[in-house]
Amino acid sequence: MNRDLRRRHRFAFGFLALALPAGLVAGLAVRSDPPAAGQQPEFDSSLSGRVLLESSELWGRLPLNTRISDPGGGLTVELAPRRSLRRPALLLYWSAAASDSGRLPADSRLLGAFAGTHLQAFGLPREAAQVGGRLILYSLGHQEIVASARIPPQAEGGGGS
Repeated sequence: MNRDLRRRHRFAFGFLALALPAGLVAGLAVRSDPPAAGQQPEFDSSLSGRVLLESSELWGRLPLNTRISDPGGGLTVELAPRRSLRRPALLLYWSAAASDSGRLPADSRLLGAFAGTHLQAFGLPREAAQVGGRLILYSLGHQEIVASARIPPQAEGGGGS
């Protein structure tokens, strides 16, 4: 029985010695290229409708362009990172309340996962049009709020930077 197991293990390790490097090379070959320096994702004009807020400084030092628009049927927030944020498992939340404790407010609503360096659009809850609130980027991997941005009520919305 020992001889049979050794033969199986020798075959398995020989197979893995060939398959793993081949899989690594194939994975590197099919991955997408990061955006070139200075190249920024464009906002999707088909989603826009009436632009309420457009800013590249809404998140402070975070390299994130933000546009809030009303395409008719609810507010949409578009996020376009200028470079990778390099944080594990980022989630975007909306909250009517601010949090000073470093934890997510109890009324937070998950808008979706935020990853990569491409433009992403998220629908905001109906209350966001009346009360504004905060957008919160939360790192699930670090269990911390990475950044938050105050958004004005729709009535105050206008241009931006």
